[in-house]
Amino acid sequence: MKKLLISAISLLFTSTISAQEFSAKVNQISSDGFVSTFKSFPNELILNGLDCKGGNISPEISWKGAPKETKSFAISLYDASAPTDSGFWHWVVFNIPSNVNTIKKGASKNIQLLPKGAIESRTDFIKDINGVYGYGGPCPSVGDKPHNYVFKVTALKDYIPLDKDATPAFISYYVGQLKLAESKIIVPFSR
Repeated sequence: MKKLLISAISLLFTSTISAQEFSAKVNQISSDGFVSTFKSFPNELILNGLDCKGGNISPEISWKGAPKETKSFAISLYDASAPTDSGFWHWVVFNIPSNVNTIKKGASKNIQLLPKGAIESRTDFIKDINGVYGYGGPCPSVGDKPHNYVFKVTALKDYIPLDKDATPAFISYYVGQLKLAESKIIVPFSR
């Protein structure tokens, strides 16, 4: 019994260390490498639409320390403070191959910059009944309290068996089921 308890504690400790080593960085926002201190959103990342006049360029995101069992990665940008019952999805990319550790600035909607095999799904922005595909920058209402924008990079134990027409919520379900490790970067932002 004592050996079983020691093995269980050892496994828990190893899993915790492995997950803690996985970290991500949004290069246009993180101010000092992989440490969790942030600048605000630069104008180039802000939405160009509604009443915002930004560049709407997707940021460069890099990560390190993925578990060796990783088969693919997923990236998302989610506004957890949006005035809805379910937040607001600004960007979802999944099935990023395990040999990739950076998504380049401006990769959204750019087949030459997005890693081969990666899939950008729709977001919560509405153009027609199918939504809008690719990155849509933050644009909280003027005067709102700061919104918490969550960049998340997740290491997955398999590929997600969905296509670009899947909803962000459905992709998020698979991310939760396949997650090996994740890194979140929360950026408060208001106008």
